[in-house]
Formats: sequence, C-alpha cells, structure tokens
Amino acid sequence: MKYIEYARKLADTMMKKYEAKDLPPENTFFYHQGVFLAGMYELYKATGDEKYYNYVKDWVDSVIDEDGDIIGYSDKVPFELLSEKAKKTKLTLDHKQPVILLFPLYEKTGDERYKKAIETVIGEFKKWKTNELGGYWHMETQANQMWLDSIYMAGPMSLLYDEFKGDQKLREKAIDQAIIMHENMMDYESGLYYHGFDPSKETIWSQND
Repeated sequence: MKYIEYARKLADTMMKKYEAKDLPPENTFFYHQGVFLAGMYELYKATGDEKYYNYVKDWVDSVIDEDGDIIGYSDKVPFELLSEKAKKTKLTLDHKQPVILLFPLYEKTGDERYKKAIETVIGEFKKWKTNELGGYWHMETQANQMWLDSIYMAGPMSLLYDEFKGDQKLREKAIDQAIIMHENMMDYESGLYYHGFDPSKETIWSQND
C-alpha cells in the first residue's frame, strides 16, 4: 500500500505544478509526457481515482484536435510555429511512444479521434527505417543506429496494436528488436547492455569493438 501512496504523492505534485496541457515540452506529442502519463494511467487503474484518468485524457486532448489530428503530425499548425521538439515529430521513435495512451482512452470512450490518431502514428511507424539486421533506427537523422530506448518507444505500442488490430507483424518485429539488441549490445563481462549499436560501423563511437 505504501507504494501506491508514494505514487499518489508524486502524481499529485506534478498535477499541482502543471496543468496537463502545460506538461513540458508543451504542445508536443513526446515521450517525456508519454512515459510519465503511462505511469499515471497505471495509478488510475490501481486506485480507480478518476482524477488521474482525467489528467491523462486532458493532456491527450491538448495535443489531438477535434478531428483526431496530432500536433506535429498534421499541417494544420504551420511548421515555423511548432516547438523545436515538435518539429522533430516525424524523425524519432520518441514521438511515437505516447500513442500507448490512446488505446485505453479509445476503449473507454469509443471516441473516434483516438482511433484516427492511433492509425496515424502506427501508419508512419510501419514505414520506419531499419538497418541491415532489421533493427529500427532510433532516429531518422542517425542512420542505422539502434538505441536501447527503442525497446520502450516501439515495443509496447507494437504489442498494443496487435491486440487492437491483430497485427502480428508488429509484435514479431518487436520481439526481433529485443533479440538483435541482446545479441549485439550485451557486454557479457559486466552483464549490462551498451546503449547504442550501429551495425554499419559508420558512427565514430561504433568503429571500435
């Protein structure tokens, strides 16, 4: 029980400090908010306290408009008016992670905006670049590089989409990512994983084993 109380205190502190729409970086569909709010949604499930659910929903509704278009994914907001983070929305897996919040919101509300937003994110994700081993690039601007971050950015949404639409290909690719990383990024001496891996050896830090 004490862990739930700690979680409540942390969540309540953040709610007191920020309105949902003001969570940094503002006006951006980004993992900073997505990771935190995924935890808050779990707190809602554990406690049944609707204020946590409402906070998650309020943030999502601040970055998805009445037509189901996500800020940074649509052209409704001129590019020059986007935040610096939002300008990179289509370039990194970091900007895909918050989609995991949309699945339970759609299930609970049936709001078609969330379904449209899910399909937008997953539609782009299905075209995501991979390296010669089949590993997802973490960023469009960092060719071939796999980062441990991607396990969380891409994995959960792949599994949730499989449950949502029965898309086993994404589930299988998510499993493949974990295998590729384990085989190529594990330092068996320490038992820890290297944070990044570039099979092409084009990146300076990857040129020496």
